[in-house]
Amino acid sequence: MDKKDQTSLTRNNVKKTKESFRQNASFDEKILLVEGIFSTYSDDHDIKKMTRGKIENMLYAAKDEYPYLEPELHLGRKAINQWIWRHLVTETIPLELFKEYLQSIIDIDAWYYYQEYKTVEEVIKLAGAFFQKSIENLLLDDIVSQALWVEVSSKVSSSKIQRILSYVRRHCAIEHSIVKPTLMPTEHSKQREIHPRVRSFIEKTIKEGKTKSTQEYHSVHLNRLLNWLSNNIHIFKDIEIHQLPLLKVTKEHLIGFRSYLTKQVRHGRYSPITASECIYSVKAFFQYLKKSFGYPNPAFRLRSISAPRYRHREIPDKQQIYDFFRTVDKYSDNPVYERTAFRLMLDLGMRSNEVSVVTTKDIHINHKTITIHSKGGKEHVLPLSGNLLADLQVISNKYPKTQYLFGEAPKKIQKNLWQNYKLYALIAGWSFPGGLHLFRHSFVTRLANKGPLPQAMQVLARVTNLDTVSLYVHFNKHELTREINKLKYD
Repeated sequence: MDKKDQTSLTRNNVKKTKESFRQNASFDEKILLVEGIFSTYSDDHDIKKMTRGKIENMLYAAKDEYPYLEPELHLGRKAINQWIWRHLVTETIPLELFKEYLQSIIDIDAWYYYQEYKTVEEVIKLAGAFFQKSIENLLLDDIVSQALWVEVSSKVSSSKIQRILSYVRRHCAIEHSIVKPTLMPTEHSKQREIHPRVRSFIEKTIKEGKTKSTQEYHSVHLNRLLNWLSNNIHIFKDIEIHQLPLLKVTKEHLIGFRSYLTKQVRHGRYSPITASECIYSVKAFFQYLKKSFGYPNPAFRLRSISAPRYRHREIPDKQQIYDFFRTVDKYSDNPVYERTAFRLMLDLGMRSNEVSVVTTKDIHINHKTITIHSKGGKEHVLPLSGNLLADLQVISNKYPKTQYLFGEAPKKIQKNLWQNYKLYALIAGWSFPGGLHLFRHSFVTRLANKGPLPQAMQVLARVTNLDTVSLYVHFNKHELTREINKLKYD
C-alpha cells in the first residue's frame, strides 16, 4: 500500500477527529502515520514537518518514564491506614483517648479512616481554642467537658462527630447527652440558610469529587444571587431566600444581576474574577436545574463576565511525580488500573471526566492510539507509547466486565479517583492545592518546556482557543531565569 492509500485509509478510520492544522493534513493523519506526510529532514519547528515520532517524543519522552516497583514492595490499600497511624495520628494527636478511638476503627476503608482522623484533629483544635491551651496541654477533663461538646456541636457537622462522641461517652461514663444550643434567629443567620435546590446542587458537586473550595464558592455565589433577587425584585420581596420560587426567575432578572456585578467591579467592591465566577456558578446552577428537574433555563446564553483567568500553580517536578507513582504501585489494590488512569491525565492531559468514560473500544492497541471523548461531544485521537501503552495492553487483554475501563459508573469513577489521589498525594508528600486537574496543568507545562509550536500545544491540549493554553503553563523562578538567559543583547 503506497503512502497515498495509507493516508486515505487513516482518514476514513478516524473521520470524526477534529482537524488540527487547517492549512495542512489533519492531526490524526500525522499521529497515525509513523513517517508523517511530509519529509522529516528539515527544521523541527516547521509545523508542516510534524510527525508521529516527534509528537510521541513530546508526550512520552524517555526521561519522563519511571521504573515500576518490584512485586515484593506492594502493600495494598489496607496499609494506608497504618501509614496514617504512624505519620499522622502518633505525631499530631496527643490525647490517648482519641488515639484509642482511631486505633479501634483502623480496619475501615482508608478514605473514611482519613476523614475520621481529620475530624478528630478538628475537634482537638477546637478544644485548644475553647480552653485557650496548646493541644499538647489539653487534659482528659477538658475533653469530657459538657461545655466543650456544646461548642463542638455548634461548629462541626453532627454526622462527623457522633461516632467520636459516642466513644468518648462510652469510655468516660458521660451520662448527659450533648444538646446543640438553640440560637435565636438573626438577620445574619437567615441569610446563611441554604435553598434546598442550592443544597442539592452542592451535593452533586460533592459526589463528583469537586474540592471543598469549589463547593464553597458555588454556595457563596448562588446565595449572592438569591439575596440580590430578594432585595431588588418586587415579586421576591419579603420571601426568605431559602424559599424563593426559582421557577419565577427570568432571564431579565439575571441580566439585572449581571449588571449589578459589573457595577460592583467598577466600584472596586468585587474583583473581575469574583464576578466572572459568580456568573459561571449561576449558569451551572440553572443548567443543573434544567437537566435534573426540567426547570426552564433563564441563564441560557447569559453573557459571561470576562476576567483574567491565569493563576500560578506549583507543578510537581520529576522526582515528585516519581514518588507519587511509587506510592500508587505500593498502596493500590489494583496498581495497573490506577496508575493508568492517572497517567492518562499526566501524559495526555485528559480531564477526570474524560478518563471516567473510557471504554475498551476507545483503546486501539494495533494503531497505538486512544480516542478521547471531550466537551461538546467532540472526539480526538492521540498516540500511545511507553509505559502507558504497556499498561493499556495489559488492561485490554483482561477484557474488564464493567461498562467503562475503570469501573461501573463515570461519577463513581471520578469520585474514587479523586479520593485515592488525595491519599496517594498525602503519602507522597505533595502539598499542591486542588485535585486531579493538577495533572492537566502538569501536562501542558511539561509540553511547553519541550518548546513545541503553539498550534501543536493547542491541538495536543485539545482546547478551542489558543489563549487557553497559557492558563495551564506555569514556570518556576529557575525556569523563568533560564528562559530570560536565552535572550542575547548586542
